[in-house]
Amino acid sequence: MNYNDLTKAELIHEILDLRKQLELSNPEMDIPLNKDDNNGKEAVFSSELWKREFNFRLLFENMEEGFALQEIITDEKGDPVDFRFLEVNAAYEHHTGLKPAECIGKTILQVMPGADIEQIKRYGKVALTGEHLLFEYFSKTFNRYFRVRAFSPQIKMFATIFEDITESKADEQKLIESESRFKNLFAKHDSIMLLIDPDTGRIIDANASASRFYGYSVSELSSMKIDDINRLAPGQVQHEYKDAADQHKNYFIFPHQLANGEERLIECHSSPIEYEGKKILFSIINDITERKQLEEQLKSKSSLLEAQINSTIEGVAVVDKDMKRVLFNQQIIDMFQVPRDIVDNEDSQVMLNHIVRLTSDPESFLANVRHINQHKNEISRDEIRLKSGKVLDRYSAPVLGKNGENYGRIWSFRDITALKRAESEIASLAFRYQTLLHAASDGIHVLDLSGNLIETNDAFCTMLGYTRDEMLQLNIADWDAKWEGTELMAKMEEQTRNPSIFETRHRRKDGTIIDVEIHTSGVFLDEKMYQYAAARDITRRKLVENELRIKNEELKKANAEKDKFFSVIAHDLRGPLGGIMGITELLANDSADLSDSQRYDLTLELSYSARNTFNLLEQLLEWSRMERGLTEFIPQKLNLRQIVTDSLKIVTEAARAKSIDLLFYIPYELEVFADQNMFQTVLRNLASNAVKFTRQGGQVTISAWAENDGLISVAVKDTGIGMTREMVDNLFRIDVNTGRPGTIGEQSTGLGLLICKEFVEKHGGMIEVESEVDKGSVFRFSISGNIPGIIKDGACTELPSKVENRKLIGLKVLVAEDDELTVRVISAMIKDLSKEIIISRTGKDAIAISLNNPDIDLILMDIGMPHFDGYEATRQIRKFNPKVIIIAQTTFSLPEDRRRAIEAGCNDYISKPYKVNELTRIIQKYV
Repeated sequence: MNYNDLTKAELIHEILDLRKQLELSNPEMDIPLNKDDNNGKEAVFSSELWKREFNFRLLFENMEEGFALQEIITDEKGDPVDFRFLEVNAAYEHHTGLKPAECIGKTILQVMPGADIEQIKRYGKVALTGEHLLFEYFSKTFNRYFRVRAFSPQIKMFATIFEDITESKADEQKLIESESRFKNLFAKHDSIMLLIDPDTGRIIDANASASRFYGYSVSELSSMKIDDINRLAPGQVQHEYKDAADQHKNYFIFPHQLANGEERLIECHSSPIEYEGKKILFSIINDITERKQLEEQLKSKSSLLEAQINSTIEGVAVVDKDMKRVLFNQQIIDMFQVPRDIVDNEDSQVMLNHIVRLTSDPESFLANVRHINQHKNEISRDEIRLKSGKVLDRYSAPVLGKNGENYGRIWSFRDITALKRAESEIASLAFRYQTLLHAASDGIHVLDLSGNLIETNDAFCTMLGYTRDEMLQLNIADWDAKWEGTELMAKMEEQTRNPSIFETRHRRKDGTIIDVEIHTSGVFLDEKMYQYAAARDITRRKLVENELRIKNEELKKANAEKDKFFSVIAHDLRGPLGGIMGITELLANDSADLSDSQRYDLTLELSYSARNTFNLLEQLLEWSRMERGLTEFIPQKLNLRQIVTDSLKIVTEAARAKSIDLLFYIPYELEVFADQNMFQTVLRNLASNAVKFTRQGGQVTISAWAENDGLISVAVKDTGIGMTREMVDNLFRIDVNTGRPGTIGEQSTGLGLLICKEFVEKHGGMIEVESEVDKGSVFRFSISGNIPGIIKDGACTELPSKVENRKLIGLKVLVAEDDELTVRVISAMIKDLSKEIIISRTGKDAIAISLNNPDIDLILMDIGMPHFDGYEATRQIRKFNPKVIIIAQTTFSLPEDRRRAIEAGCNDYISKPYKVNELTRIIQKYV
């Protein structure tokens, strides 16, 4: 038998079986439990069983996993209460620190008095039922994670094999944290990043920078394939990404199309990574459109420069920073009569030696060369006299990058013997320069190295508001509003020696500040260096950019509000609508064994839930209208105790279900001047939240009292779970998600508190919060108790009633409504008011019926009917019957709908659904 092929559990079973066989073969033999406990019984090993026992024992003692054999101890009921160690291996001590002598023969409660009784019961189930267990757990005693396998080799005994997995657990946690850091870095990084499935080309994820670049939302990008934005042929794209996945290639240049149809050239660095268990491509994308354009321009300019150098009359030599030859033009070869062998030689020193031999003062020439080599960034200019009598103007300047890095040097040699002949040409060039200077729209100006203005054009004078004569008296410090003193001079020198494009601010003559973009370069005039600058006024562009930023922030806020709003609608309506659906299904089920009383109760509950759901939707829509400035604000005198009682009916059941006491401390006579809908919304939201975040058996108290300044204070206090300071600070911020589950998992979005704050502030009040974790919260708000113009000095005067409450009977009514269920409901509601009810399904029928029945007393006109809507039907009826009472009815309730109904000729307006007493009050105004 190959013992190494056995599992650990099989090994333990084999050892125990061998021991049993040995005991049966020689009952009087004392079988050692430990390999060191031989007691001189080597002779016993002559049997085959002892050989096998010995071999298994070697494997057992050398196991890396800890092993323990235990017998379960039960009470008189047979329930496991303890277990005794029978045997442990050497690895057991390594993993636990407990020596075999400290364990064997003792119970777990003797070894570890604080042992977990649930763990004892778990092992007891294994020993008594033979069930196998494999689980992981964290031992507080040893501060380690273990993976344990437990099984029963025989009844009332169990064996455990365990291994220390603390390090693997730590590795798992590090992996989780690493993935979390990667996701966070990915989401927030300024670089454009995509995660791509190389097999399908699907974009798995994109960061915010990618969304901004491509013009798609992150969710839109995540639903696309890379072929949707990559303008290469699909097969070619797949081939490239396969190379990336196989790590054959990781850099690509692709044409990508944005959401607006614009095509941009991008460079893509793609590498395969393991992400959530799958190999994907992590792609970092850079927009190189402008860079490529600049490279092409640079290439073009380089070619042009080389052509210019070769076409110039001057002899030009360009060397790198190590003085190695880069370019000699033909003119310098001709000027110094350079032999062909020297021309072909790459070593510029050979060329230098040749020129030195031609000069009349070699030492002076070499001294200048050595000085230039020691001061590589200096500009040098002098005259060279040759032995032949020629006089050359030598100019040497460093080639510097924008960061000041020296790339080499350019040498220019000009034969000035015929300088006089060129004077007329120079004058012509000066004239053309002046013409171009003053015709330019940008503000062109030339400064000396002290910042004094030497030359300028009309555009720059106009830009700063000076005359030309005034400008020529100024220094750059007189108009530059960004830098001062030595810093300004240092910046100017840097921008002169290194061509620059930058933004700064200029001060006009009248003191106003403008934003400008400046292009600078150094130029030589009359052997002196000057700064040539072109200024462009970008003040308007900056204002537009700032306005655009503000608009984007406003749009972001508006989108956040919209998302929050629709989240609340989905949450707050789903629960009540689910209840309504459940009741209607129960009532419609013929097999439901419900008594008449139960059906009646369910019907009342259905009506109450439906109306509350409708009211909730009305309030949510009201909040939306308030955000857009469309909400009607109609304050009136309200009895506070009554309004609180009515508002909290919808909360009572939730409180009862959690055994929460709802307490009220509100004087009967206390009144407020408030918009009823808004006030009820505030009370309902605050009380609902109090119940939601209060545990079973808690208490919610609603109290109110009059302040000395005429305000009424209302407080909703609970004994709930409370909030941290950070949560309180974020309660009324729509850009922070403050929703959290209630004490029994009730959902919460946080929008209710935003509605409360807006509604309270609409009344001129304020809302404040006090809270302490595990002790509860108190929400207080204040609202006016006086009616402007009616209640003064504490005296209460009732508002006049416009109508008397008269009984209505015997009306002939036309119900113009296209919805059958609504017709049945309305007919039932008005049957006690009516002697006759006529039904029309369209606006056209309503007109015809009214024309044929001039004695109709009342028309209930639905706005949204076919064949003429309610507005048009009303206008037509008014042409032949100006006296009939017409009340518009609709599920819409915007102020605009009310205005259109009145303008069409309706006497009044009512929103569906409505109660019969609401309709009666309106009819009484006109009957």
